[in-house]
Formats: sequence, structure tokens, C-alpha cells
Amino acid sequence: MTDVLDNFTDFNIYNLNEGSLYKNGYKLGKIFMKKIDVNEYCMIKDKLYEKIKSKYNNLIFSLIQIRVKKWVNSLKNNFRICIEDILGFSDALDIKDDTILELNILVEIYDYMCTLLGVVSKENCWNLRILDLDNELVDIAKELNLPLSITINNISNNEKFIMIGFLGFFNAHTSLFNDIMLTTFSWNNMELKDFLKNKIPPLFHIKYNFLKNKSINDIHIYLKNSNILYDGYVMMMTKNKVILHDFNIDRKESKETLDGHIVISDYKFEYNNDITYFIKNIFSTIPSKLRCFSIIYDFNSRCFYVNNNLKSKEFFSFNLQDFN
Repeated sequence: MTDVLDNFTDFNIYNLNEGSLYKNGYKLGKIFMKKIDVNEYCMIKDKLYEKIKSKYNNLIFSLIQIRVKKWVNSLKNNFRICIEDILGFSDALDIKDDTILELNILVEIYDYMCTLLGVVSKENCWNLRILDLDNELVDIAKELNLPLSITINNISNNEKFIMIGFLGFFNAHTSLFNDIMLTTFSWNNMELKDFLKNKIPPLFHIKYNFLKNKSINDIHIYLKNSNILYDGYVMMMTKNKVILHDFNIDRKESKETLDGHIVISDYKFEYNNDITYFIKNIFSTIPSKLRCFSIIYDFNSRCFYVNNNLKSKEFFSFNLQDFN
């Protein structure tokens, strides 16, 4: 059975129980078949290509197009587990080409200027992700009024994979797999020629790892050995541990803690480990010019606090225990 909760003002929840990522993606596409215009995704893809073309000469733009096609083929042939939801969603909407997959690849060339905060102690254990995007992506999300979606993928009786993002985007930059929270941060200052050397786009590699490995330590080991070329970080968190992995080994900012907090942000702000105090008194002081949404997950109560900044400044909450 699929539960669709669209009674929230600023976001929707989709509790999908079709048994696999592909079937869940297909179900999600069927739900939205009559609510969205597929041509809008084609328009987004064309706009992103136009923006990229305006930044680079014809030779480099041509190399980007070639690399994107190679990434599509590599994802389908060697890393399929991390695109099954995209394939299902596309099939449900009867999209014959790779528009949705290509679109999810293209957004990785843009900035993800974010805030990640992990707090772990005897009394408090929660994770904050603020998603700030490149101007072009913020404008597209506003223009098309893409719904902010919390997709709960029940893959089996003991596997639950949750992604938060705008409908049609499956990058898993903000996700929870069973009891592990994963969020990403990118400065995007890497030379494009180096970024394009990746076997597949970094966020897809991170999603692949997240789905393939079952513990926070295994995920971390995989990241350290994967040779991903990325000017950014991944924060992984459980109820007992926070790990920040920096892909730039020269920067040496990887760290972990069993008691305390870890933060990476474009901005400086005060810190308090009490969620209620943080939301009421500190959150509003963090600059929000490019903010799309913010998520706080409380590991102790299993409660999500969600703010869709493109709609309002208010947080809404729901408890994950209601979807067991």
C-alpha cells in the first residue's frame, strides 16, 4: 500500500511499499502522471545545458556532453542500483530517453552551498541539513513550483530508504537509510577537467555506496577508498556517531565524534544542542538568500522537522514511527 500525505502546506510525503526502488519510482511516477507536465523536465534540462554552454567554449561544452553520455551508460551498466528509482519514475511517465537521469547528472555541475550540523550527546542526537543551491537552480524550482517531496522507500521488511528533494530529483544528497543519516556539501571549486574524470558523478557514487553498504563504518571505508574527485564533504550520522568525510585529502578536514558536534557551513552562527531552542532562536540568524529547504532529524524521537524556504519560514514536523 502507498500512503500519500499531501495535507502539509509546504511538502508532501510518499510512503512507497512496492518492494523495490524501481517499483517505488514507478509508483511515484504514476501518482504524478496527471499532475505534472513531462515537458517541464525537458525544459529544465535544456535550460541547464544552455547555462553550461554560456560558461564554456564549444570544445569544453562538447566534452561535457560526451562525458554525460558516458556517465549515463556507466550508471546503467555498472551502478544500476542507484538509478532504479529514476528508471521507474521515467517509465511511469513514458519518457523514452534519459531525460530525468541526464537532468539529475547535470545538476551536479552546479553549486550545493550548504550547512551540515551533527549533534551527538547523552541528551541530544540530531542532524541538520540546509540546502542552498546555485541561483539558476533556485530560480527553476520557484518558476516550476516543484513540490518538495519526502519519499519513504520501503525496500524490504528491514530496509527503509528515505530521500528528501524536489520531485524528479533523486540525488540522495539528503537521505536516511535505516538508522544512518547522510547529507552532502560542495564548494564546487574543483577544476572541471578533474571533475569530469570521475567514473560517475560524485552524488551518484555516494548514493550507490549508501545503498550497497549497511553500516556507517563500511560506508566511510568505501568513501575513503573510492577515489571520488569532489570538492566537498559527506556527513554520516547515527544515534551514536557523527562522521564528516572530506574528499579533499590535502584539506584534512575529515573528523568524527562520539560526543559533541561537527559543523560545516558557508556561514558562522551560534550553536546550541537543544533542537527547540535552535529552531526558535538560532536558525533564523543563518543567511537564507539561496536557501531551498532545511531538514532536522531527531534520532531520539525519530521526528523530522521540515522547512521549505521557497514557501515559508515555518518548520513542520512528522514522526517516522507513523510510517512503520
